[in-house]
Amino acid sequence: MDLIFKKKFEKFQKALLTLEEILDKEKNVIIRDATIQRFEYTVETFWKMLKEYIYFLDKKETKSPRSTIIEAKYLDFFTEEETEFALEMIQDRNLSVHAYEEKLAKQIMEKIPKYKDFMKKFFDKIQKNQ
Repeated sequence: MDLIFKKKFEKFQKALLTLEEILDKEKNVIIRDATIQRFEYTVETFWKMLKEYIYFLDKKETKSPRSTIIEAKYLDFFTEEETEFALEMIQDRNLSVHAYEEKLAKQIMEKIPKYKDFMKKFFDKIQKNQ
């Protein structure tokens, strides 16, 4: 395993664990806000790890979360449906900076468990292939 990829993978693993941990907490406004914050940095580490994985396997460089997701689809890491879901996740991550808007915060919060499951599925897939 490439050293840069290994570091990105480990960083993502730690972020994912913190997201899983907070999702088990009893919900209130403080936990919601903390969950959204953890979601933000978990998605950030996810796409950067994915970017490095693509480069490690195929020597293709991507520059943004969106281009990374699209490239992952072309390399058959994601199905069409998974690609759309991942792009939605990136969009929600970008919108999460507006989590002070109650309605938006609630909408994003409802989706986070599914996003966590999606990222965990990909994490498990990579870990299995190591």
